[in-house]
Amino acid sequence: MNKNFIKKTVLILSVVFLITGCPYGYEYNQGFLTTTPVNLEDFNTKYDDYNASEPTYGTSFPLLFSSNRKSFGKEYDIILEKFTIEFDRDDASVTAGRSLHHQYGDNVLNTVLQTINTQNNELGPYIVEYYSLYSNYTEKYYNKFLVMYANDESGNLDIRYTFNHNPADDSSVLFIPPEPVTFLNSDSNEAYPCLDLELNRIYYCTDQNGDFDIYFGQLPTDKIIIDVLSDSLAEVPLTRSDILSSEADDKCPYITENIIVFTSNRAGGYGGFDLWYAEKDGFGWSAPVNFGDKVNTESDEYRPLIVPLWDFKHDLLLFSSNRPGGLGGFDLYWVGVKTLIERPY
Repeated sequence: MNKNFIKKTVLILSVVFLITGCPYGYEYNQGFLTTTPVNLEDFNTKYDDYNASEPTYGTSFPLLFSSNRKSFGKEYDIILEKFTIEFDRDDASVTAGRSLHHQYGDNVLNTVLQTINTQNNELGPYIVEYYSLYSNYTEKYYNKFLVMYANDESGNLDIRYTFNHNPADDSSVLFIPPEPVTFLNSDSNEAYPCLDLELNRIYYCTDQNGDFDIYFGQLPTDKIIIDVLSDSLAEVPLTRSDILSSEADDKCPYITENIIVFTSNRAGGYGGFDLWYAEKDGFGWSAPVNFGDKVNTESDEYRPLIVPLWDFKHDLLLFSSNRPGGLGGFDLYWVGVKTLIERPY
């Protein structure tokens, strides 16, 4: 092929790239999320729908959340929906809601609902892809999940776990019968477990001191997490996080990479429960920051979940609120917030 032709072609493509931002001539190469919360009408009912969790990053993922719709406002179960958010690269319009397409993990996670839902309350699901618990990925961890949540069968909320990895049968998708995480539970209420980025701490909230505080358990480094959770005799030091807790109720911690988000009715908010976040640095968590009046209202904002979106200017914040204008009770909402999650580039 003629070298001059190649040079001209490269030059033309370079000019196109500089003008359009990408070689395909899209008008927009980055999405912009609204900073005004939007009701996820596809997912909500006139009952309470809240406490969401997702197992993986991206613009499309399975979403687990708590709802009392099946009992017409009584007991809470865990519900599964398929969430997607995307933008049109020609006009920058953004759509978010239920996906009608098959997604990774959908069928498998449907089976966990049959395992964990009972006549009691199931709240605050937390999902971890199994391969992320190990330093090396193998195909046997594909479609395997660790699921933690809270159940009040004992009379107060206890944290439980289940998973579907069967070392003897890689093809199995069945989840083991749920078991309590003995070292976390007490005669008080414990709920909303989550793991930090390094997998060496498990965070949760408890009202053992009267009000709800955020605690963490320092996990041993010589065992994998599943073995620690299943050990009824495990001795895990439990510590109140003084930087994240206050004299009020501090609940629903959720960690994504370097950010922890939670809900609190502490002083300095806008009324009821507000959403707060803190950033992780070399010295621990920073002082919590309120998400502000674009997110928080005089009503209650609950169980936040923050998701990095690589093709968007903002991070995605999913949460629930009983603010006016919803479908009834607590509803799920989404909104764009400033980029908080550290990007790998």
